[in-house]
Amino acid sequence: MKKKLKISEKYYIRLFNENDLEDLYEALKEPAVVRHMATEGFSKDTCIWIIKDSIEHWKKYNIGSCAVVFKEENKVVGW
Repeated sequence: MKKKLKISEKYYIRLFNENDLEDLYEALKEPAVVRHMATEGFSKDTCIWIIKDSIEHWKKYNIGSCAVVFKEENKVVGW
């Protein structure tokens, strides 16, 4: 996958890295962000698992989940 793939004027996707934990956790603990998911929010441990699993999946299969990044703040807002 390219380093960054533009998905709109405001967002792009890229592979996760270990530094994404705090941003992902901040985004996924918000009820408004997860309102259409079967959860009330994600724990920090779950976010660690999401990131590690994604990284390993990409290494093994060359496909997997990506981080969604808000360009203006260069901040992960989802996956």
